[in-house]
Parts: sequence; C-alpha cells; structure tokens
Amino acid sequence: PGSKLQVGFNRQVDAEVYLEKLKNNQLTEILNFEEVTAGDTYFIPAGRVHAIGKGILLAEIQQTSDITYRIYDYDRRDNEGNPRELHTDLALDAIDFTIFPEYKTKAVAKANESVELGKCPYFTTNVLDLTQVVD
Repeated sequence: PGSKLQVGFNRQVDAEVYLEKLKNNQLTEILNFEEVTAGDTYFIPAGRVHAIGKGILLAEIQQTSDITYRIYDYDRRDNEGNPRELHTDLALDAIDFTIFPEYKTKAVAKANESVELGKCPYFTTNVLDLTQVVD
C-alpha cells in the first residue's frame, strides 16, 4: 500500500515545457504517478519516462543494455554526498512525449489459460495462472 510507479506524463507536454519544468525543479508536476498493488501490470516501451517507487518488485523485460538516462533524481546523493549525474540532453532525444489516458494494462488472469499482458514488435508477455491440474 502506498507504493507508486512513475510512468509517463500527466498531461500533454513537449520538449520546451519539459525543459522549463526541469530547469525550475518542477518536473514532478508533469509526471504521472500511479499507486500500485500486487499483481498490477504496466507496459512501458522504450522512451517512456518512468521511475520505480519504494516497495515495488517488478520484472523488467528489455534488450541487454547498460543505458539508463537519469533525468531527475529526487535530490539523491552519491556516496560522497554529491548530486548524482543527470543525462538531460541525451534523454531529450529518447523521450516519447505521447500522453496516454491509461498506462496500466487491463489483462485479467484466467484459470489455466494464457492471457496477454503486453505486446510490441520485439516480444509478447503472457501470464498463465495454473490453478488446476492440466492434463
């Protein structure tokens, strides 16, 4: 309870608005935050701004890569007390500013049946709820 996932934006913004909010330390005003509960599923494609909140365990399916663009860090510090590096210029080219009315997937698990959770050109993710013995 109380765990939040930041995913996408809460209103339509463009690069100019994004940079202005970033410059004025007001980025969280335009970010979308979703309260999550056990079993919730979100499909987050490349380019969608996101951050994983406290208390969330998740499975992140992605191409092998060590690239993460940190655009905001909630004033966190490194081991020496310095602000951690941000990658605002690099991220700007990668951010998808598309707004969506709903970020959470609506898949409902069905007993002994494969249900699609998310799909893109690179993979499909299904859940299989085995509640009975399958012959």
